[in-house]
Amino acid sequence: MDDKQQAGVLFPPDASGKRSSLALGQQVIAAALREAADEEARRAEQERDWRRGYIQHFVAQERLACRDAAAAIAMAAAGLDALDERMQYRAPGGGEVSLRQAARQGGAKALEAHDVAGQGAPDPTIRVPWQGGFLTGDALVAKLADWETRGIMEHSAYEAIETVLKNPAWLELGDLTFVLLGAGAEMSPANFLAAHGAHLVAVDLPGAPAWERLREIAATTPCRLTLPGHGQEPGTDLLADIPALAAWLADLPGPLVIGNYAYADGARHLLLSAAGDAIAEFLCQARDDVSMAFLGTPTDAYAVPADIATAIRSDPRRQRGWLSRSAASISADRLCAPNLSEIVTSHDDSRWAMYDGLVGLQGPNYALAKRIQRWRSLVLADQGNTVSFNVAPAALTHSVVDHPAFAAAYAGASLFGAEVFPPDTAAALMALLLVYDIRSAADGAGPDHPAALIASGAVHGGFWRSPFRPRTVIGLAAAKGLPAAFGRRSKNR
Repeated sequence: MDDKQQAGVLFPPDASGKRSSLALGQQVIAAALREAADEEARRAEQERDWRRGYIQHFVAQERLACRDAAAAIAMAAAGLDALDERMQYRAPGGGEVSLRQAARQGGAKALEAHDVAGQGAPDPTIRVPWQGGFLTGDALVAKLADWETRGIMEHSAYEAIETVLKNPAWLELGDLTFVLLGAGAEMSPANFLAAHGAHLVAVDLPGAPAWERLREIAATTPCRLTLPGHGQEPGTDLLADIPALAAWLADLPGPLVIGNYAYADGARHLLLSAAGDAIAEFLCQARDDVSMAFLGTPTDAYAVPADIATAIRSDPRRQRGWLSRSAASISADRLCAPNLSEIVTSHDDSRWAMYDGLVGLQGPNYALAKRIQRWRSLVLADQGNTVSFNVAPAALTHSVVDHPAFAAAYAGASLFGAEVFPPDTAAALMALLLVYDIRSAADGAGPDHPAALIASGAVHGGFWRSPFRPRTVIGLAAAKGLPAAFGRRSKNR
C-alpha cells in the first residue's frame, strides 16, 4: 500500500521521507541512555551500522539500569516518551497524531462486541500440557522440581507456581477480565485461563484463524468469551483501531488484566508493541483497576542475581572444557564466550550478573519491541500498578519452526544446556505465573530493585545458567540441530 494511503501506526519519516524502523530504534535507545550517561548516548547516536551494532547499546542500557534504580525508571520513561514523540498514527480520513493522542481521541466508529458463553463444566484440576498428555498433581510438582534442579527455571518461578497449586481458589478466575492482545498467539494464555472460568476479551485480526479455535475453547470450558469487532464478524486491527479499541476497553467492567501477546515478523512486531503500549498507558491512566502482563524472552539482556553466576562457576557440569576455552581465546570471545562474566554492584550494594542473550538473527526491531514492554512494566510498577513480567522459555512456535536458522539452533540447544518448550506447555506455565502475580499483588510487597521485577519468576529454559553466552554458540547449536530441524520441517509439510 502506498504510504500516502496507509492508515494506522507508522514509523516516523526521515529527511527524505523514508520511514525507517532502524533510525527510530537508534534514536529511542539513545534518548533512554541520555538519562543516565551522555557518553553512552553519544555512542548509540554515532553507531554507523545499527542493524548489526545495536546489541552493545541495549546491553549498556540494561547495565546502567542495574546500577541505579532511579536511572532505570528515568531511562524507561525517557525511552517511552521518545517513542511517542516519533511514532505516528494516521486516521483513515488522514491527519497524523502521536500514539498517545490516538488512544485518547476515541473512535469515530465504535466497536461491537459479541459474547460467547462457555459450555464446559468447571474442572478444579490444574493441567499443564506435556508430550501429548497433561502434567497434574504430584507429576506436575515433580516436573517443576526437575526443571528447577536442571536450571531450566529459577527457584522463584518454582515457588510461585507451587504457591498457586497450594491455593486452588486463586484459580477461580470468574472475577477477572483478561484482555488478550494477540489472543490467537501460540504463547497466549487463553486455553489455561478459559479452563478456569475467566472472562476473556479476545483481540485479534479480522479473519484470523484464532476465532474458530477460541470458539472451540468456549465450547469446552466454563469461560466467558467476548469478541470485539466491526459488524457481525469479530476482529480488530490493533494497528489501525487504536482509538476505537482504547475507548471500548475503557468502558469494560473490571478489574482488567491487559496481556500483550501480539507478534508478527520483522518491523511489524515493533509497530504492534508500540500500539499496545499506547493503549496500555491510556487505560492505566483512565482507570484504577488495570493490571498489565508481558512475557520476556530469554534472547535479551538482563541483570540476573549474581548467585546464578556463582552457581555456574562452581558446578562441574557447567564448566567450559579446554576446547571451548581455546575457541573463545582464539576468536576473541566470538565463539564459546563465558556466560555471566560481568558482575555489577547496584546503588543499594546488591550484586547482579549481566546476562547478554541478544541474538543478531532476531534484529534490533525485535529487541526494541521487547524493551518497550519492559520499560512499561518498570514505569507502571513504579507508579503502583500491578505488573506481571516473566521471562518465558524459548518455544517451538510456528514462527520459529518456519525460520530455518532458528529451527536448527533450537533443535541443537542442548549443546549449551538449554531446553526448548512446546508452545502449549510454555503458555500454561506462564499463565500460572500470571495468576500468581495478580493474586499475590494484594500483599503490597514490591521488589526492592527494578531488576528484581524482571528477573523474578523466570522460566528461561536454561539460557541464564548456560556456561556459554548464547550468541557465541548459536551457530554451533544450529549445526548440531540441522538434521532434526530438517526432519521436523519435512514432517510438517
